[in-house]
Amino acid sequence: MRLYEFEGKHLLSSAGIAIPFSVVCINGAKCDTSVFSDPVYAKVQILGGNRARRGGILKTTKKDVSTVAQTWFSNGFDGENVEYVLAESSVQNIKNEHYISLMWDTRTRSVIVLHNAHGGSGVEDRAVVKQDANVYVVDMMDPVGSLKKISK
Repeated sequence: MRLYEFEGKHLLSSAGIAIPFSVVCINGAKCDTSVFSDPVYAKVQILGGNRARRGGILKTTKKDVSTVAQTWFSNGFDGENVEYVLAESSVQNIKNEHYISLMWDTRTRSVIVLHNAHGGSGVEDRAVVKQDANVYVVDMMDPVGSLKKISK
């Protein structure tokens, strides 16, 4: 299962994990960003990675979010159709930023957990080049006993 960022954040929020305030702008609907304080981050919602590096996460104003979203809705992003844009409030005084990803490996029939204590932008590349991410394999028949770290 692949989730858009806003869907993943909804799951985290449902589990009691604090996430930044956000509004999902939907193609063809009005996007009300009046409740935000500036700056606001406009984040294109696609299922591909490296959005920040490719210009898919923009720091903007609450007034300009709709314009940014409409541009992505009309033109697409990097060859992909865009149906959603996440408008997200800026977070101040971050003490720690972590990235975590859970992936299903059909070959080994196990979960791969990728964790990085330095945040998510470019984490896959950094994991390979700098080896600054932790990768774990979890056997679903024995999740706790099988947690094996395979990098770093």
